[in-house]
Amino acid sequence: MIRRFVLLTIISGLMFALTGCGGGGGGGETTPVSTSPTTAILKLNILGIPSGTLIGGIQVTFTLPSGVSLATNPATGEIASGVVTISGVANGSFGAQSYDPNTRLVSVAIINATGFGNGEYMTITASIASGSTVTTSSFPAQATAVSVIDTLGNSLSGFTLPISVTLQ
Repeated sequence: MIRRFVLLTIISGLMFALTGCGGGGGGGETTPVSTSPTTAILKLNILGIPSGTLIGGIQVTFTLPSGVSLATNPATGEIASGVVTISGVANGSFGAQSYDPNTRLVSVAIINATGFGNGEYMTITASIASGSTVTTSSFPAQATAVSVIDTLGNSLSGFTLPISVTLQ
């Protein structure tokens, strides 16, 4: 009988203790902060070049969405250093780029005497204006080819030029 009483007392004590536990509900709450992206990282790619074919030169254009721009040197109007970098399969290539802030048109070109194959060839860091509503789907899915040649100067075709975008 005493065992039963002690056991019931312990169980009752545990039940009271557990019913007192909960989510709290008081204090410590914070209002979530809405953060909009301020930077877009664009990775330019080329896919579909036949095996054994090396790209000797590529020139493409695309238009940035409204509210997105590239940093420029105020004195010269040229794209600021570090905004456009040759990357991935094209490392070691020589590049040139231009940007028209009025139309948001970006034009980039790469030449490489030894050539490169399929893959990412350029990274571009763009700025997103405060208050702009920009998503990854705001950016073009593909760049437009102006010229793509192999290391012998022959025009290439049958490729795609996807642009992948990460917002930060």
